[in-house]
Amino acid sequence: MLLLLGITNNLSKALQRKDQDILNAISLVKSTKQQLYKIREDGWESLINKVFPFCENYKIEFLVMEKRSNITNLHHYKVECFYTVLDMQIQELNDRFDEVNTELLGCIASLSSTNSFQEFGQLKVMRLSEFYPEDFGHIERIIFEHQLGSLY
Repeated sequence: MLLLLGITNNLSKALQRKDQDILNAISLVKSTKQQLYKIREDGWESLINKVFPFCENYKIEFLVMEKRSNITNLHHYKVECFYTVLDMQIQELNDRFDEVNTELLGCIASLSSTNSFQEFGQLKVMRLSEFYPEDFGHIERIIFEHQLGSLY
């Protein structure tokens, strides 16, 4: 679980920086989600391979994972603990950074003066106007697109 907390802590600290670039933040969120998905798929064996030697080292009795009761210990710890924690983290990131929010942030980043508006693009700005239909009606968007076209 230290690995999980380390991954999310890195993202948390990066998102709290006052000078964080929006596009970099979006990239960090996507990367963190990918890491969490990878741990969910492949991380159980790695965790067990660290836990058993730790238990042996400190003379901690560990459970036989395949021992049968109503459910196996393996099922309990893998599914009800390990997967649950990872799924909660992934769901929280998905709730806060869904595709629409991520796209909106990417469009907003195109308006940043950092790097002399290097990310500024007509399509991104037009897409941004679509997020605000009350401010940009159909006619206003056509006029806006024409105005942006004259800049390029």
